[in-house]
Amino acid sequence: MRTFGGEFSRKQRVSLAGTSKSVESREEILERSRLEREKRRKRKIENEKATVIQAAWRSYVSRRKTRRKLRAEWVARFGEKGVLVEEANVLTKECIGCLIAFADPEELGDVERLARVCDMCCSVGLLNTEDRAIDQRILWARELCQLGLRSLALHTGTFRTYLQQPFSSDRSIYGFRDHSERVAHSLVMFLMMIFSKRSWQGCTMMDHIFGVSLLRPDLRTQAGKELVNYLFEDVSEIIREICQPLYVEGQHQNGKVVPCAETLVTMCLVFYFSAQHDIVNGRIFPLMSVDKVFHTCPSLLPLRTKLWCEAIAYIDTLNCNSDNLKSYIKPKESMEYLLTNLIECLEVVPNSEKSHDTLKPNVSNRSLVVFMALVESILKDEAYWNISAERFVHPLAEADTVIVLMNSLQSLDDMDLTGSSKIRDVSQERSDFVSIVCSFITRLLSYSNDPVVQTKLILTLAIKVNMAGLLWQSYLRDNAGAIISDGLKGKWMIIMSLFCETFATALHVFGDEGLYVRGFPLPLETVYDNSSPKEGVLHLLKECLWKIVWKEKRPHRGSSTAEQRTKLLKSGGKLLTLLHDRNGRRRFAPQEAFYSDHIPKESFYSAAVASIERHEIEKMHQAISSGDVASDSEDEPQSSSKVVDILQYAYPLIPFLERVKIFQSIVQAERRNVGPDVSNFGPSLFFNHGMSQERFLTVHRGHVLEDAYHAMGPHKSNVDVRKRVRIAFINEFGEQEAGIDGGGVFKEFLESVIKESTSLDVGLFKSTMDNKLYPSPMESSSTTDHLKKIEFVGLMVGKAVWEGILLELPLAPFFLKKFRGAQPDVDDLPSLDPEMAKNLQYLIENPTSISELGLTFSITETIQGTPRDIELVPGGSSIAVTTANVAHFLHRVANFKLNEQIKAPCDYFLRGFHAIIPKEWVASFNDSELQMLIGGVEGDMKLDLTDLENNVVYSGGYTNEHPVIKNFWRALHSMSKSQLSDFLRFVTSCPRPPILGFSSLEPPLTIQMVAHEDTNTAERLPTAATCINLLKLPPYDSADVLLTKLLYAIESHAGFDLS
Repeated sequence: MRTFGGEFSRKQRVSLAGTSKSVESREEILERSRLEREKRRKRKIENEKATVIQAAWRSYVSRRKTRRKLRAEWVARFGEKGVLVEEANVLTKECIGCLIAFADPEELGDVERLARVCDMCCSVGLLNTEDRAIDQRILWARELCQLGLRSLALHTGTFRTYLQQPFSSDRSIYGFRDHSERVAHSLVMFLMMIFSKRSWQGCTMMDHIFGVSLLRPDLRTQAGKELVNYLFEDVSEIIREICQPLYVEGQHQNGKVVPCAETLVTMCLVFYFSAQHDIVNGRIFPLMSVDKVFHTCPSLLPLRTKLWCEAIAYIDTLNCNSDNLKSYIKPKESMEYLLTNLIECLEVVPNSEKSHDTLKPNVSNRSLVVFMALVESILKDEAYWNISAERFVHPLAEADTVIVLMNSLQSLDDMDLTGSSKIRDVSQERSDFVSIVCSFITRLLSYSNDPVVQTKLILTLAIKVNMAGLLWQSYLRDNAGAIISDGLKGKWMIIMSLFCETFATALHVFGDEGLYVRGFPLPLETVYDNSSPKEGVLHLLKECLWKIVWKEKRPHRGSSTAEQRTKLLKSGGKLLTLLHDRNGRRRFAPQEAFYSDHIPKESFYSAAVASIERHEIEKMHQAISSGDVASDSEDEPQSSSKVVDILQYAYPLIPFLERVKIFQSIVQAERRNVGPDVSNFGPSLFFNHGMSQERFLTVHRGHVLEDAYHAMGPHKSNVDVRKRVRIAFINEFGEQEAGIDGGGVFKEFLESVIKESTSLDVGLFKSTMDNKLYPSPMESSSTTDHLKKIEFVGLMVGKAVWEGILLELPLAPFFLKKFRGAQPDVDDLPSLDPEMAKNLQYLIENPTSISELGLTFSITETIQGTPRDIELVPGGSSIAVTTANVAHFLHRVANFKLNEQIKAPCDYFLRGFHAIIPKEWVASFNDSELQMLIGGVEGDMKLDLTDLENNVVYSGGYTNEHPVIKNFWRALHSMSKSQLSDFLRFVTSCPRPPILGFSSLEPPLTIQMVAHEDTNTAERLPTAATCINLLKLPPYDSADVLLTKLLYAIESHAGFDLS
């Protein structure tokens, strides 16, 4: 018995035990039925496919049999290779029609027969007739063209020699070396005839095809109208095969000789464009996907505008979708060639609208928008980029290509990016267009794995294109308010990131001279204008950074918004820092202009303290090294992580004093971790004089540096300098000076070490023309002992900052820049050698005098008394400085003087300093701020006596109303700036006030009354205990006596014996 599926049913089984067969469940029956239906469906599909395959095979066999029969009949009538064609009437169905029916371009025999017929058609004129047979002859013409082009494409190896020869219609000049060249010549001559205007003027009644106007020809017949479309269904792919060997073989490099294949391709395309005006299709893509098609066929250069329009018009119909193009362009590498060729077309596109040549069509702004959208779509294809990366650097990543692209976009008259753009006429907002351009460039940068290519691209955009100026004028200036007020959605972060990146690059290249003198990339008043501080670049920049860091919630890691935010944080923070540094060197805006107006003063510092307690700021350098931005966690207050982001990327937004408070909180937290233990230097020499068994470092006056270096230098690995250090001074008589080191003696010790080590006679440091110090260059500090001493000095400076002790140590700004890991550049050269900087700037401003100086990329330096020539680049002594490379020469000289020449001593100094104060802790201070962190408040202003008076403490009977105290303040007000500094040094051991004011002085400055009954008060001098900031002031009877005694005490510069 059979089932519905055709199989025999299973024989029924009978249980001998008497149990009946189990009954199938409903689910099992349904599943079995489904499987049977699926099996029947598959069998039906297989049968249908088998029928199609069999029909196709039978058709192929039948066609092959028919072709063999027709070929045999044709050969019997016209000869094996058509030798009898000349004797017969070629323009007949029996000759041409039969040949078209059986000819196979892959068979060389058929190609030879085709060449014979084409040769005869050229002789008698296939299209030179006006009778009723013109329709039939046009159909023959298109079929013969197809066969001829396919034959040339399939046999390029056989016909290569002929195709690379110059074209000529005169057969007499040819001495064909073999039969293949004669066959190729016949095919090419026929195709030239078909594509020539003389052949079509008679049959189409056209006055001209290649005249002033390129109107679509008024073809008289339906067959004539279909000829071009039919011919070009595959002709572009065929032309690609014909063109490709030319460039591969390296032919036609000089452009003096036009190969035959190139002439054929050019005429074919001219014919195509002349006969087609409004038709939009994708048939041109295979040709445009030829590798460097305009280098392969330079004769196509005049057709670039037409090729651009044809390709872009069809791309627009595909909605700029690269996936849709993949069906037209194969292999994937061809997409790369398409973009390269389109950009080469774009180089001449803008000129077409300004030209009066009617041969060139109008190029709309829409086409540029479509092209940029296409590029952005293609660049999203990961596989496409992977293929490109394996082969070579992508041509779109070439700087010259970007120049062509950006200049083309700027040169259009009606692309008024600074006003109302006509892009709106094609339903594209100006902001959308700018965002497409920025997305395109950003994706180029992100997908280029070569840092050299990335740098080249950024330099091109920043210098040659002035991308920052273009983006400001076209988008950011008019949309600044909307960006700040959240009224603008979209890709504003991408635009702002690219703006910041290119602006910062321009500042690096042109330096201070570019910003302050040239006004490049934007005029200085555009960056900040005192008359309108809320409208410049600086205001927009700080508002954007504050918005993405503090105002908006941080997006999820890995999202596109998070990636854009990170890029803007890095590029925007870099630009803000550069402007902040330049403002410190040469002020163009008040310092408050960099501060954010939205800082919550109460909660910001508390959030920073919370971050410190969770060691977040301690880990900040790890995020900097990895290039990542911290993410919010569930157990972490969002405000504290925002503090970390601001300090990491945009510290100029925070007022200097607030950053100092955060820094001191970090140091205090770390000091608590280290503990209050005393460093071990051995028992005191004066233990027998009643002193406790605490560990002391004994140093001799006049030899403080040597004693301290041998006791606690870098070679002493068992000494933890971060712990408390107690000092005992030995005077010139070999006796210990009086005074217990509660901190004040150590402060004097540090000042003595710094004063002795920075003496120019010691040779560890050199001074600039304005008496700022920096480590001596390599010739004077090349020994290991000198370098180790410089490291020890750095250790002591770090210890002073660790302890909160201010030092009288003026360091050079370019050297201070190295403290936070930054490299000084050409803008910092005046702080080292202003005369050299002036001379180098003269070369930039007077390039005509460069050749007269005979400069090379080398510099003469005196090393250990011997002049030596040092090459700034490999082989620099033989490279002349010219107007083309003078900027490079300037940067090389600055790099040598500021970095290479003093690299070793600076590295050793910073190694010691960072052993106490890590680089990340001071990364949020510029050079002038770091100088204040080390040495206190600088400037020409006198000591703020009002601040001091409000924070002083009185004891021993003194009050603020006591007559002696009133005389004391009158005396201070009468002192000069230097005398006030000496007074402050006398009481606190430091001549400058604390950065945060006297309210932060610990312990507070105290004035204590000292009076003895057995001593004349007027004869006593004021004394001080600097360890506790205590001034012991006798109760003098008059103001004159008080002033005289106080000046005598503070100007004597005595040691702790006075205390």
